[in-house]
Amino acid sequence: MKSHKKMTYKTARNILRDFVDDLPEDVLKNLNGGIMLQKDTLRDPDDKSLYTLGHYHYDPYGLGRYITVYYGSFIAVYGNASFKKQKRALYDTLYHELTHHLECLAGDNTLDKQDEALERLHRNPSITKSNKFEKILKKLYKVFDW
Repeated sequence: MKSHKKMTYKTARNILRDFVDDLPEDVLKNLNGGIMLQKDTLRDPDDKSLYTLGHYHYDPYGLGRYITVYYGSFIAVYGNASFKKQKRALYDTLYHELTHHLECLAGDNTLDKQDEALERLHRNPSITKSNKFEKILKKLYKVFDW
């Protein structure tokens, strides 16, 4: 597999900024803490093969609503991919977290349930160690139009 140059933090920040600048104002409504790119790598404590690429935060008693994208996790997962794939992964991560934001505003938690289902699938060794995992993911993506 061909190894590509990993995207710099500054480039990732600029890509996210440009993407956000092109969004309609309504998408960012009540996202009072904004969108942050942190250099952290966030791994699952129980399964070190799982990385958190982004996180939507809602703290009604403190910091409000904001999104964090984890540059270190992003590079760990996509650092050897082509620039085009790295850029797409950044867009997809931010889109995913913005979907959490909009669903939260609407009182909907569908995406949370989908995330939990995917995590349960990933943690099931009988599925992940077979070709069933890829087949199930493809069906989920088709059904939910991910």
